[in-house]
Amino acid sequence: MFYRFNDEERLSRLCFCVLQLSRTGTAFGMRIPGSEFAPATGPENRKKLLRALALFGVD
Repeated sequence: MFYRFNDEERLSRLCFCVLQLSRTGTAFGMRIPGSEFAPATGPENRKKLLRALALFGVD
């Protein structure tokens, strides 16, 4: 049996990944429908990506 994650679960997992990767100092980016973020490091990158996830689907 295959479980499909809903949008909220996917966003939650992406937030977790952003937080974990930002602790490593490794450059990373993200692509979500309607937005693409180039790989970067630091607190500003983390803030930008978490903001994009928080506002995903909000018009």
